[in-house]
Amino acid sequence: MISSNSWILGESAVHKLSLISSKYREQYTIHKGIQSFTPWYEIKGVSSKNLLKLSSTKDFLIQDNTILETLKEVARGDKGGFSSLGVNGADFYIGQISEEARAQNIDILKSSRDLVSRSVPWILGLEGKVLYHIVPIVTAGEGLKAGFSTIDMKGVSFFTMPAKGLDLDIVDFAIDYVHELGHQALFMYQMSDKIFVDGHQAPIFSPIKNKERPAILAFHALCAIAFMKHFLVEGLIRDAFSKSQRAYAKKKLIEMTDMHSVTLEGILESNLEFTKLGKLIFEELRSV
Repeated sequence: MISSNSWILGESAVHKLSLISSKYREQYTIHKGIQSFTPWYEIKGVSSKNLLKLSSTKDFLIQDNTILETLKEVARGDKGGFSSLGVNGADFYIGQISEEARAQNIDILKSSRDLVSRSVPWILGLEGKVLYHIVPIVTAGEGLKAGFSTIDMKGVSFFTMPAKGLDLDIVDFAIDYVHELGHQALFMYQMSDKIFVDGHQAPIFSPIKNKERPAILAFHALCAIAFMKHFLVEGLIRDAFSKSQRAYAKKKLIEMTDMHSVTLEGILESNLEFTKLGKLIFEELRSV
């Protein structure tokens, strides 16, 4: 059960994150000497010309090919891919979107958000507070998918969009969507809190990547898994899934429950000391 004074899950968490986000944007505009906040400012080395282009879009789902081409240019930096965003990824990239795909992506996002709203409506309250834009990406291999968010450009998440808008595709994208919202929420707290007192690079096994990762990334994995698990649990309890989606959601919940347990075990075995806030967030994620 989510506490009425929660920090990462639930309505109370949305309220706290809204206040923190508002303060962050206010301080950011003062520091940069700008009129209004846009996450594009955080891209390393972005030129004034490209920043102006990117800032011209107010779309939540960015599908304007001119904007996408500009973002592809500034994100790849000197090393290609998404190096200006601190992300290594040779298997996915920003591509152009056809009119047909554009319409389908809008439908998929709407259907997925509707599913999330029926399951855990508070999560959508994070939109416009910790998440401002989502950007479609393309994978190098057919049938592959990818998604990521990065603290180097908070407020923007990147996703491959399903090739079709089938019932199970909608569930998958909804799971991916709440996953990235979990990362974005935790980014906000990291602006003023270390989560761990020290030992952030200590190796901890993360089942999402199926390998050892630095402790802070393992903690991010726990947050994302908790968001996904909570969405599936609540969706099943509230009968939010269609008949064809329900069995699949149960299967995914088993996967998330296993990953949740493994990640928790790794963090607990590390014996790392949490900050006060880190401990509060951990206990919430632990109880999902």
